[in-house]
Amino acid sequence: MKKSNVIIFAVLVVISAFLLWLWYFLGFNRVDNPLDLVLSILWWVIVAAAIIAIARLEKTRRRRVRTVYVGDVATFNSERGVTPIDPTAPVQDSVAAVLEELEYDFTREDFPKPEDLEVRYFIRTDEFEPAERSESAQGATSGMGAAGASAGGAGTFAGVASTGTPAGGTGGAGAASVGGAAFAGAVGASAGAVSAGTGAPAARRPRPSKWTGEVVVAGSGQTRSFDTPEELSRILATIPQAA
Repeated sequence: MKKSNVIIFAVLVVISAFLLWLWYFLGFNRVDNPLDLVLSILWWVIVAAAIIAIARLEKTRRRRVRTVYVGDVATFNSERGVTPIDPTAPVQDSVAAVLEELEYDFTREDFPKPEDLEVRYFIRTDEFEPAERSESAQGATSGMGAAGASAGGAGTFAGVASTGTPAGGTGGAGAASVGGAAFAGAVGASAGAVSAGTGAPAARRPRPSKWTGEVVVAGSGQTRSFDTPEELSRILATIPQAA
């Protein structure tokens, strides 16, 4: 529940408590008038109804925010916008990454044009609880990223160190050697940067501890519900991919 809603609830409760105290302080409880009791009960009913209504509206709004539209190369979410899909990991992991970063504010991104994103299906999430990654797993991921970055740096150094033209060799051959070494160093640096940023494929994102909702295939309107991340994975595996 958003902080603003909690503040509204707190203000209503404080006002109600103050009016109840004022009613006793002014001695209205000594007056034999049943209308006072009716008004008091009616006020508390209104407060309770307002709290329930706001809570339900907020729950519905959050469910809409958790909807993620999935295309061939990217996903779209009303809060996060367009997010590229990681080709080295299951689509489910990319969707989970979007859900984990939601703040449920009132930011609303424009839906992309059909030529920019062709939606194949969308996932409505009822409940989502991300898995907490242990400190040891985080340490291993950081170590793998640092090793990848070191390997990339070593490759770059090797490419730079080979800039001298070999003795007795032609200028063209030396330039080719330099170019190949520099390219290998650049590839090593790029691989190190990717490993450092993503934790390498071995450090796969842990699956959420709880994930329920439904998958709706665009065009056909076919809806399939799921109660676990494993069920969602099986459902997505049955949806044909683009050729």
